[in-house]
Amino acid sequence: MTNDNQQLIPVESRDLIRQSMEWCTSITEIRIGDEQEYVKACETTRKVQGLLRDIDEDRRKNVDPINATLKEIHAQYRPVVDALENLKTHLRISTSNYERDQERKRQEAQRAADEKAKKDRDDLARLAAKENKKAEKAEAAGNLTGAEDHRDQAKTFSQLATSVEAPPPPPPPPRIEGKTTRDKWEARVIDPRSFIKWCLTEDKLHFLDIDISALNKIAGATKGRDKIPGVLFENNPVPVYRR
Repeated sequence: MTNDNQQLIPVESRDLIRQSMEWCTSITEIRIGDEQEYVKACETTRKVQGLLRDIDEDRRKNVDPINATLKEIHAQYRPVVDALENLKTHLRISTSNYERDQERKRQEAQRAADEKAKKDRDDLARLAAKENKKAEKAEAAGNLTGAEDHRDQAKTFSQLATSVEAPPPPPPPPRIEGKTTRDKWEARVIDPRSFIKWCLTEDKLHFLDIDISALNKIAGATKGRDKIPGVLFENNPVPVYRR
């Protein structure tokens, strides 16, 4: 304990702490083998409980004034901290929504451009195929010059088809100095029944947060008379000692 801490705690409080600790550390073994030792253990438990009450009362006597001062200090800062935190949250939500919306538009624009480029390539490929068929007919008719012209035209269409590419998507939002992003993957249960079924099938019951507090309230209110499948209500008496 530092000197500063000693100044915060009165002498009588330090004496209470020291005496209680000395008494506590003097008990080095707990053994209950007969009725006499059982009675002694119960009496010791009652003394422990009394010391805990005394220590807590003394602690609160010293701590409560400090806590009251700290509460007043925190109260002065809390409004502005809450306002700034609220503003930060709204700004983050707004900028994130804008970024997601821009990314969605970029993806849609890229998808539309890819589809148009594919359509253009398919159209040119069909034109090339038609010219090749015309070339075959002209050649069969003995029109070699016409057949060559159609093949040249088909070749031109094929070359154009291979050169068609989708334009690049719109640029993302500008980079802001001091701003970075990090992935934050989150889970959201959209079908509780399916999720619970999966937990049961895959033996992942630790994913299910069982409300033991609520079950304990039912046990206390009904004294174990209610029956819930898979739940055992049992009475575990707790010893209570008076001063």
